[in-house]
Formats: sequence, structure tokens, C-alpha cells
Amino acid sequence: MVIPKTLVFHDLKQEATDAAAFIESRLPQYLRNIGIVKHYHSDLSGLDIRGVVNVIQYGVCKNMAEAAQRAGRAARDPNSSGLFLMMVEPWALKLSLESISITDPDQPFVLTVKKNSSKQERTSMASTQYVQSQDCLRQFFAIYLGDESQRGKYFYSLWHKV
Repeated sequence: MVIPKTLVFHDLKQEATDAAAFIESRLPQYLRNIGIVKHYHSDLSGLDIRGVVNVIQYGVCKNMAEAAQRAGRAARDPNSSGLFLMMVEPWALKLSLESISITDPDQPFVLTVKKNSSKQERTSMASTQYVQSQDCLRQFFAIYLGDESQRGKYFYSLWHKV
């Protein structure tokens, strides 16, 4: 069985460390501790890993810039395809966006973020909109960024046909 090169992003360094240790423990003994599973975090140098096919975001991204950065790690070669999967907390699917007027999509869900605000309160309106939408990430970004390029217009037109 060939497992494609995959990156899994977590919000906290300890979560990344724990996930790597768990995945490593699930490998057959002869495949452990040879570098198949590695964990990286913000205290380490840049992340430029070639050949990544899948990117998994474990938890809703706090903003769409973070989602774009992380999703962009998959299939960097123009001749390849990849997958970005965001596994979100249940609260992200339940927040009501109906009564909220969004003038700044990057605004956190609560207008005033405090030092002890929860992730739910800090998460941007756009991130919440995305996880509740049925749009693909490219369609969402074409609209979110106002992409007027041919490619952006293509994805924008797909969205408007739905």
C-alpha cells in the first residue's frame, strides 16, 4: 500500500507532537523511527516539502489567509492534483451567520477579541462562511478575493450556476 505524502496541520504544537507519536505507533515495528512520520511546528525552520499530495487541516482555520497558506502546500507542481481537507469542530457548523452583516470577512465572529477569547470567538467570519458553504475552496477564494483573472472568473461562474 502506498500512502501519498500528506501534511496534517494542528492549532497547537503539542497536538502536532501527539498526533505524530500516535501515527508512528500505528506503523508496523520495522517502519517506526525511520522518518516516515515527522512533526514540524513554528519553532522550526521553513516548511517547503516537495511532493505533498494531501493537506489535512485539523480544526477550522482562524482565517482564510491561513487556509490558503496551508491548502497551498498540496500539489505545488502544476501538473499534479491534490486534496485539502478541513476537519472542523462541530460549533463551526452551528454558528448562525444569518443575522450578521459582514463588511469585513476577516473580522472575528465576535467584534471585540480579548486575551482569553475562545477559538470560536477568534475565528473569522469568512472561515465560518466557508465551512458552512458547499463551495469548493477555489470557488470560495475567487469570490472572497474578488479574483478577476480568467481562472477566477471560471470558478466564480461555476458558483453562480448552482
